[in-house]
Amino acid sequence: MHDAPRTDWRAHRIGPAPSREVVDLRTSTCSDLAAAAGVPPALLRPDADATSTREGLRAFAVAAVEPVLMQIAELASVLLETDVSLTLPPGYLDVQARARAFRALAGRDGNIAVDDARRVVGI
Repeated sequence: MHDAPRTDWRAHRIGPAPSREVVDLRTSTCSDLAAAAGVPPALLRPDADATSTREGLRAFAVAAVEPVLMQIAELASVLLETDVSLTLPPGYLDVQARARAFRALAGRDGNIAVDDARRVVGI
């Protein structure tokens, strides 16, 4: 058994290996399409820090998601012949700030009941 070839244990790529130019073209095309759809580049970079990712998410929600929701609501109102409104919960983008506020209100130093703090913060 010790005479078995050791090449069986190496990882092998199946299929063609794309050239660096093809990989770069795919990456830039993905970035261009995402930018055309209103997605900030920080949301696509795996090495982006938390601050730029959070701000990119906020920008995406305000500039792309909310206008699309308004258009969907308008179209649904026309098609259903009744008033349709789509809203996002207040503070849906800033969960960390709501968690800090909850901890301040109902934590060790807070003096509000847990249920009241949840209602105030929106959790």
